[in-house]
Amino acid sequence: MKIALTRREYITHLDGVNRFIALLAEGLARLGHEPVIVSWCHRGVDRSRLEGWFKEVHGLDNPLPIYTLRSGPCEGDPWLAIALDWLTKGSRLLVKEGVEAAIVNGVIPLRLRPKIAIIHDMGPAFTNRFFGAFAKRILKSYDALVCVSRKTRGEVRDVLGLNCNHVIPIPMKLRSFRYVEPGERENIIVHIGTRPIKNPHISIEASKILRKRGYDIKLVIVGPQSNPPRVKGVEYRYAILEEEKLELLHRAKALILPIELRRIFICCSRGNDVWYAGSGL
Repeated sequence: MKIALTRREYITHLDGVNRFIALLAEGLARLGHEPVIVSWCHRGVDRSRLEGWFKEVHGLDNPLPIYTLRSGPCEGDPWLAIALDWLTKGSRLLVKEGVEAAIVNGVIPLRLRPKIAIIHDMGPAFTNRFFGAFAKRILKSYDALVCVSRKTRGEVRDVLGLNCNHVIPIPMKLRSFRYVEPGERENIIVHIGTRPIKNPHISIEASKILRKRGYDIKLVIVGPQSNPPRVKGVEYRYAILEEEKLELLHRAKALILPIELRRIFICCSRGNDVWYAGSGL
């Protein structure tokens, strides 16, 4: 089956949504399907390199076909223009390419059946009365709704009055990781995410406290380019490839993985076990 996985705006964002798209597409290919990725636009990556870049940055085994509704790079997030492009250009492109089903990430009007909407979060736009009503009407036209967490499922129910049919977390490619003995690791803590929603400032303050208490640790913050404060013992790694990020994780003793607004989960090794700690922030 030919299945389109769509990103409402930019397939070049370094975030969990595009990671979800990449790994789900690879999984569908392994099951014998023919996945294609369709995005409104791209930026920061030359169009001729887009498929190879997407493979490398997400650690895929093989490149995936990527289509963009806009031929050149774009800036900004013009919601109405994006919605009109999907309704017209997007629907025509999927029909032209013989797509049989669509897995949609982001609220877009799309003339294709069957189609499944993946809801990753309820951002601030959903609290807007006009946008919320528009989104609800669009989502009602979908054959199924999938949420990536129980928290998001509850928010969809409370804000839009809709029910997610399933909860499917963002996948991980476990075979990419290897076990490293704790004694062979460095005193590194990795924080994933540079955007404000990922709360890197909390990890920075925590690292300051640890260093004041005598712990010789280094905090490495990984994510898209940003303008963070320069702090002793804190290193920033921007837009690194998946292979480089995996090597960094193998060397680290702890991982701080912010997965929801106001919530951080910490994963560390203890002997042969892995333990997780979660706290509302």
